[in-house]
Amino acid sequence: MAPRGLLVSLVIPAGLMAAPAALAQSDAGEWRPQQVEGEAPVYPGTALRRAQEGDCSVVFRIDQQGRIDEFEISCSDPVFEPAALAAASSWRFTPWPGPEMLSVRRYSKPIRFRLDD
Repeated sequence: MAPRGLLVSLVIPAGLMAAPAALAQSDAGEWRPQQVEGEAPVYPGTALRRAQEGDCSVVFRIDQQGRIDEFEISCSDPVFEPAALAAASSWRFTPWPGPEMLSVRRYSKPIRFRLDD
């Protein structure tokens, strides 16, 4: 049997999506952050040994310097949470364009852990 490959993807359809909980307009209008830094998630060894796939959703806010101000992670299985947390902690985005952090908008980014056949 040939070894299976791994695929961990960060799916960002049409840029980052605004999370539905906070769609308030801001002084920056329709500003959309662009990711400029960040480590790819590492497939958890336990999940790999079990041939387990999973999905995580990271909902976050971006500060004036482009760092994640606060975030929440929800995964299909807790085994993926540490990898998603480590990846999300490394993300950096284009800085907020306003004079100060006025946005309460939150963004959502999925992380998919897949075993490539």
